[in-house]
Amino acid sequence: MTTGDDHEKMGECVKCGSSIPVDTERCRECGYEPGAGALGAILGGVVVWIAFSTGMVFALIAVISLILIFDGFPVVDGLTVFLFTGGIGAVLLGIAYAGYAGFRAGQRRGPTDPPTGERGDDKSISESWQEGAERGDAIADKIGQLGPAIVAVLPGWAWTVGVLLGVVLHLLLWVVTGQESEIGMSVALLGGVSVSFAAIVADTFRVKWKSDYFPRWWFWTFFGILPLFGWIFALLWLARKRQKTGSVV
Repeated sequence: MTTGDDHEKMGECVKCGSSIPVDTERCRECGYEPGAGALGAILGGVVVWIAFSTGMVFALIAVISLILIFDGFPVVDGLTVFLFTGGIGAVLLGIAYAGYAGFRAGQRRGPTDPPTGERGDDKSISESWQEGAERGDAIADKIGQLGPAIVAVLPGWAWTVGVLLGVVLHLLLWVVTGQESEIGMSVALLGGVSVSFAAIVADTFRVKWKSDYFPRWWFWTFFGILPLFGWIFALLWLARKRQKTGSVV
């Protein structure tokens, strides 16, 4: 008689040596359950908690700015604060959600996996050094791939919307400058520069990876973040992208 266990890949529990399925999280013989690394879980939880709490603060400020508009707060100032703080809050909350989802969906260490950090006594100094160098190179590769991963995870239209949001903030800077609003000028200036920088850099690299057109990201970014006049070059970038790729998205 054949059971479902006959088709499962079996392994050996590192604690009691029992034969158990490799995809199990807890040894059914001795109850050994290593779970995720304590340090990684703590650091991941801290990052998610900081991103979530900070994102909620920015989101709350954005909501309050809309409420204050109905209480007599200048409309332009309120909308400027809403766009700036709301955008930052959305990014931080997105990071918090991605971190939480990744932790929940990530593979956990099972009882058949060797303990983290286990080292063999027969390793020479040169072998240990080489192993450490390889780990360092792997970490550096992951860090280098972080930017492309962030650009690739969002649809193309998201970066186009980001460029247009930077245009709106640049134009708002003209309005609040005429009204001599210090709060509006500060928020519009910082928001226009930061949003335009992130959106144009990401959009130019995405176009470079997805098409035969290789735009000079430094050129479009430098002129696209110029206060008061950056919106002109941002719109020129979108027009250039449409000319070269056939789509503004």
